[in-house]
Formats: sequence, structure tokens, C-alpha cells
Amino acid sequence: MKNMIIGIFTAIMLLIFLQPITEFANILKEKVTLDAAVLNACRAARNNALLATDMRDLNAGIDGELFIAYFSIAFMETLNLESLYSSGGEHRFKSLDSRWNPIIVRIDHERNNSDDINGRMVSKAVIQVETTYIFRTSLFKMVYDVSGNNLSLIETRQFIIQIIN
Repeated sequence: MKNMIIGIFTAIMLLIFLQPITEFANILKEKVTLDAAVLNACRAARNNALLATDMRDLNAGIDGELFIAYFSIAFMETLNLESLYSSGGEHRFKSLDSRWNPIIVRIDHERNNSDDINGRMVSKAVIQVETTYIFRTSLFKMVYDVSGNNLSLIETRQFIIQIIN
């Protein structure tokens, strides 16, 4: 009888300790997913928005509007999102499968007037993605619903766009 009580107590304690570990693993997975989506969308935007006239001289000039448009399309397709609105460099997306809370993306791009090592022009894009995390385990859902606090997932990436010969 004593061994059965110890076994039940151990099982309950194991479940209590496994929920935070599971939630932490889910948070890391979501951060990696956001990071990969930003990286892939930026690569797609870079490849499609480079100006051909600048590429001829090995300068990395990008069309800002095309860069933002291609980034948004690739980002939406990667995470199964829908665009709510876009205003300048800020875009808001909502999830089609309720996996994500609304996602805010801020894009700041500029053509850098300084040269890189080889004397060519480079462009820079700073992308910040922000959303609040949706908890998966029941314990954390209950705790965060009562407290009203939210966990924000923020990914910031700076891309130096250059042409390498």
C-alpha cells in the first residue's frame, strides 16, 4: 500500500514538472519557427527586389516597395497567415489556423552609402516580428488567463544585402 501511494505521488509530481518543460519546448519551437520564417521571407524578398541596374555594377540596390511586398507574401505563405493591414513599414497579420495571435512586422530598409570591403554599395534591412505566445498546456493557460500577463515573442533581424562576385 505504501509503495502504491509513493507511485501515485511520483506520477503526480512528474506531471507537474513535465508541464513547464513541455511549455518551454513549445516556446522554443515557436521562436525557431518565427526566426526561420523571417529568414526565408527575407531571402525571397532579397532575390526578387534587387535592382538589375545596380547588380550590373555589383552594387546591392533594392526596390523598397518590392522588398516589402515579396517579404509579406513569403512570410504569409510560410506561417499560413492573412494580411490585416499594412502601413508604411508596419504590417499586421492574423493566423488562418489559430496557431498564432496577431503578428506585427516592422520593416526598415535603407541603402547604405558606405562601401563594403570591396568598394561596392550595400543595402540594409532591419526586420522586427512581434506576437504574443498562445500557451499550449492547461496549467499555463489557467495561470496566464488569471494574471492577465502575456509572453511576447520578439524576433529582430538585421540583414546586410550585398552582391558577391
